[in-house]
Parts: sequence; C-alpha cells; structure tokens
Amino acid sequence: MKVLLVIFLLLNQYFAIGTSFLKIPFNSKSFSLSEAGVAFTNNPSLYRLNPALLYSNDKEMNAYISYNSWLLDAKGHSLIIVQPFTKNYTLGLGIKSLSIDNLEFRNDIPTSEPLSYFSNNGTSFELVLARNKNQFQFGASIKYIGIESYIFRSQGFATDVGLIYNLDSYNLSIGASLINLGFMNEFNSNIPKLPTKGSLGLKFQPILKNSKIKFTSLSSIDLFESNKIAYRFGNQFSINNIHLMSGMYLYKDNFSISGGFEIEKSKIAISYAFNLSNHDLGIPHIFQVKIVIP
Repeated sequence: MKVLLVIFLLLNQYFAIGTSFLKIPFNSKSFSLSEAGVAFTNNPSLYRLNPALLYSNDKEMNAYISYNSWLLDAKGHSLIIVQPFTKNYTLGLGIKSLSIDNLEFRNDIPTSEPLSYFSNNGTSFELVLARNKNQFQFGASIKYIGIESYIFRSQGFATDVGLIYNLDSYNLSIGASLINLGFMNEFNSNIPKLPTKGSLGLKFQPILKNSKIKFTSLSSIDLFESNKIAYRFGNQFSINNIHLMSGMYLYKDNFSISGGFEIEKSKIAISYAFNLSNHDLGIPHIFQVKIVIP
C-alpha cells in the first residue's frame, strides 16, 4: 500500500494535473534566490523566469550545464546556450528534463516482486529571442513539452513573454513576464494543464563607488490562474568574482529559504544552490557549470 501511495503522489505531482515539472527550478542562481530574479538583468541563464533576461551584451557564447537533485529522488538536467548575434539581439536554446526512475508497478494482490518497473519523465525544448532597445528589454520563447509515464504520453507547445524596464539613474529594474501560455494533448483520457503564471519583479543595486563589494536586492510577486499569490525575495552579495545568494518564498502556509554561491574564474563559473522548506520532504540541490565559449 505504501508503494502504491508513493506512485499515486508522484503521478499526481508531475502529470495528473499537468506538466508540473515546469515549475521546478533548473538554474542554481534562480534557485538560490527563491526565483525572485524576474528583473535580475545581466543574468541570461534566468530567462525561464522572464525571457527578456536572455539579452546579453557579451560577444561570446555562454553554455550553462546543471544537475538537479530534487524531492522524492527526482533527477533533473538542463543545458542552456546563450548566443548574442548582434548588438541588440540575443538568441538562446534550452533543454531541460526531469525523471523519476525504477517506480514499481503492482496490482491489488500482494506479491514479493513488482509486475514491472517504469519511469516518469518530463522534457522541454526552448527557443528564446531577446532584444534590447534604449531602456527596455523584450523577450519571448517557444517551447516543446513532452511528458511520459508508463505507457501514457502527452505533447504540447507553450510560449513565455517578458519585458524589463531599466531605470539606470536609480539603479533599478522592473520586470514582468507571462509563463507557460499554451496547450497539451490528451494524457490517459485527461488533458494536462500547464502551470501558467504572471510575475512582476524589482531589482535594486546600490552602487558603492571604488568598492569591490556589490549588493543586489530582489523581490517578485507571482499570480497563478486561480488568483493565488506567492511572494519571493532574494539577495546577492558579491566580492569580486565570488557571489553569495539567499532567498525566501512565501505562499499561504508554505515557507522556504534558499541559499547558494557562485565562483567565477576566467571562462568558467561553478555554482551551487539548496533549499529548506517546511514540508520536510528533503533538501533539493542544484549544481551548475557555466562555460564561456570563444
């Protein structure tokens, strides 16, 4: 009965009500800031929070590779490629997947061995374009989504759109985004529902003249389809190429805190993030490597 209950919970979490794996962070900086970085400019790997963030004035290609150890033994992987191709445009390609392996299939008759084993999988392929114009950044993405559990499959498409307004004289950025606008086809007689949300965020970065120390403060509000609201707060403290991040997430009676770090050296950056929550289901982690490709 315990195994059957676990299988039910997993199917419900990831597939029964739609592609919920899309709500899970796959980026260490995003995760360590409790996903408060909707307006965190100059961080193109955060485009899954707001596609306008993809814009980068770097001339070189960047690749972000991450490994996600999530709750209930779920494992995730992500690859992001960021390529500026003109002064005002940046193109991005993203792939992410989440899987739970070796789930046991059993019937109501007790047996010493399961009838078979199966996996739950969710995958997304993303194409993103961002543009900079004066004080504005615009971005949009289109993504293919596929989910699979046992013999059941569903596919669909979605888009994300976002905007950022930079007030350089106040060291302030304002961001807004709409995420997961799209559709899925039938999955085991049901049509999965995409986790659509709207977000509004702020970034404030006071300038400390002639100082190697930088501080960034972030906040955002998420509005879900059923008029549910979540609040997110994050901070980044930097000394040269070492960044320390922390975040907090509030939603009804759910509360979590996150933390992490990033170390940049030449053309490589290594980062790590973790999360502590009041649900006591475990401590998820994300490891990420950024590589600058000449």
